[in-house]
Amino acid sequence: MPGNLFIDDVLKFTYPLVGAYALARRLSREKEPLGIAVRALVAKSVKFPLAWDAAVTLLAMRGDLDAYADFAGAADPELRELASESLVRLQGADRGRAGQILDGLLNSGSPEQQRTALRAAFNIGPAARDLLLRGAMSKSPSLRQAVRDTLYLIWTGMSGPAGERRASTIYFIWRHAPDFAHQLMRDLIARVSWVNPVEASRILRFLLDWCITVYVNHCERAEVAQQTAELFYDLTVGRLHLDRLNLGPGVDRIVAKAVAAVFSRPLLDWMLLADLEDPVRFFRIPAPERKPLADIAPLLDPGSDLVGSEDLVLGMLRSDVYVCRGAAMLALAIHAFADFARCEAMHRRLFERPWRGWSCWKG
Repeated sequence: MPGNLFIDDVLKFTYPLVGAYALARRLSREKEPLGIAVRALVAKSVKFPLAWDAAVTLLAMRGDLDAYADFAGAADPELRELASESLVRLQGADRGRAGQILDGLLNSGSPEQQRTALRAAFNIGPAARDLLLRGAMSKSPSLRQAVRDTLYLIWTGMSGPAGERRASTIYFIWRHAPDFAHQLMRDLIARVSWVNPVEASRILRFLLDWCITVYVNHCERAEVAQQTAELFYDLTVGRLHLDRLNLGPGVDRIVAKAVAAVFSRPLLDWMLLADLEDPVRFFRIPAPERKPLADIAPLLDPGSDLVGSEDLVLGMLRSDVYVCRGAAMLALAIHAFADFARCEAMHRRLFERPWRGWSCWKG
């Protein structure tokens, strides 16, 4: 590839990332300073899209903390996004180096560098959640604010499966820094206004998603119910002033359906084990194959005789229908929690079976 890389020899790649990697490898052998080479690629990326991926890859190949700090703290948001995307890619290639750079950016004291690191940590996922947690629990007010700002900006741009990851991340933070998470919720509620109904609707949906996640996992805690009630009071009365409005039964039904939809989807996803198979498959199963679900329903009562229904549980654990397996697993978990001594022998017998993973999933 002699001469000018952008206008001389022409190469075509079936897979763009392969081309980006080849270009980055070529440039990494040059004596040109890394910052100049990366900025040159970014400048060409509008007309030459491969240049952006090459810039991301080149920075991941050669970038140290100083190089990432240069881009993460840049005034140009495009360069900050480049640094964030490159850190995500570096995480997959060299987790140790990525962690060191993320730590360095978080401890830099620069709001721009901190926000870039936090955004990268969110996009990396569970492997970097501790970075968000450290920021949320920091003694530095500016760093805690940076975490709130980052999560809010991520929240405004996400929906669907990505939105579910966002809610789970904030739930993770809540488990370790509940005061910080509640402050984030209060900050969002403070933005609610009838002047911007679209944003108000999105905040309501997000608040419901988050509260469901927390409440389902910690419904036994009185403070969870109290804090949830306070958040909804602030939202519905303090911001939306619904106590002063009488919009008629038609609007009430619309609101009820919207709230029901938010509550029902995660519950159905959980009940139908949507992460393991398409929930639609369950509704295509012939009614006789779904009958065991009705038979096992009484066994969800911890006072029922689970041991006397071992054949039913065994048959459901053998089922090709994940929902049936999940229902049997749930019954086993309920009885094990209530009185393990009474059903220990049954658990041990099931554990020796090939499907033992299902019998101990909730152990």
